Amino acid sequence: MTTPRPELQRFIAAAREQPIAPTNVTAEAVLAGLEQHRGRAQARRTIMLSAAIALAASLVAVSLLWPMLSAREAAPTLQQAGHADAQDHRHINLEAPTYAIPPLALDSAVSLRTSTQVEVRGPWSIALGEGVHELEVEASPGRALRVSLPGLELEVAEGSATIEVVQRTAAVKLHNGVAAWISEDGERTVLSVEHIELHASAGAPSDPTATQLAREAELLLAAGKPDKAASVLRRLVSSYPRASQTRTGLLDLARLLRNAKRTDEARCAYELYLQRWPDSAVENEVRASLARLDPGRPCRGLDPR
Repeated sequence: MTTPRPELQRFIAAAREQPIAPTNVTAEAVLAGLEQHRGRAQARRTIMLSAAIALAASLVAVSLLWPMLSAREAAPTLQQAGHADAQDHRHINLEAPTYAIPPLALDSAVSLRTSTQVEVRGPWSIALGEGVHELEVEASPGRALRVSLPGLELEVAEGSATIEVVQRTAAVKLHNGVAAWISEDGERTVLSVEHIELHASAGAPSDPTATQLAREAELLLAAGKPDKAASVLRRLVSSYPRASQTRTGLLDLARLLRNAKRTDEARCAYELYLQRWPDSAVENEVRASLARLDPGRPCRGLDPR
């Protein structure tokens, strides 16, 4: 057996001389320590589980609310765009038009979008009533779009324009191109680009509009008063010769006069319709109705001479 080195022997001897510290650890103390350790571990597991549940709930909430948050973020952009559009067009109410005219009704060079129904008289002729209308016309040699407004006429050779009609007043803004007002004697007044033109049809402020007269005639017919309805329609035809309501009203007037055996007046109404709208889609029907009437005196407007 090898003898330990002197240094190691001295270290062992010193260790043996150290007194052993007394201990008071009991079984109960050891058990209490174990229980405390288990409690701390359980608390940590509970906290981690709660955090995981909270995180999962947050993810679910974000996934459900994300479309709403995206919509709210997009809303200011749309409002700003609408505000900028309104400023650009000043006082003209540019609500998005909702009606698109069938392409076969107008020439391919003409595009029209409107907030209400309009009357298409031909490939190059339309009548606009109350509402907001957007026009685009491509240049075509020798052709121009004829636009009938309440009490006045507009001719658009090319370009784009926005038109708003409210009762007897028409506001026209030519964005680009060439357009002109047409007076009764055929004189043309060229419109300025990017300038709002306001025109009011003739008549005192108290005069009923074409829409009001047409509505009054409908109510009288519904009430069984055809004679009074015919009087109102005569006023409509005389006061608003080119209004969109007049075109239908003139045919209704001719029918009422024919049913009332007022043959000469009915014939004059049919002839006046053909004079004003020679390219109408119902031209053949109107001529057939006219042919069924007996010939009579020549007409001057709605009245026989």
